Amino acid sequence: KADKMLNNVTPQIEQHARYYSNWAGLMCDFVYEPPEIVFTGDKAENLRMEFDHSYLYALVAGSRVESEMPLLKNRVLKDESLIYVCRNKVCKLPVKTINEAINQF
Repeated sequence: KADKMLNNVTPQIEQHARYYSNWAGLMCDFVYEPPEIVFTGDKAENLRMEFDHSYLYALVAGSRVESEMPLLKNRVLKDESLIYVCRNKVCKLPVKTINEAINQF
């Protein structure tokens, strides 16, 4: 449905981009697919807040406890807080710092 709606407003986006900025953002999501960032462990919330200061566009998920959510399943360890950078639900090796995660973009 969103694809069809976006297709209907594409001519207006091209002619009047500043008035259709939210639609242009949606178009970017379709073209570039933002990375998925997963924060796990006891420090998940702190890591996410630190990541927020980088102002990078990404879909974010996180948990301190085990979850059945596909991006979190089997990723939460009791003794470690990790960051996973994923695209299309396929994740790179986990890292421990925000800078390491940003380098994986």
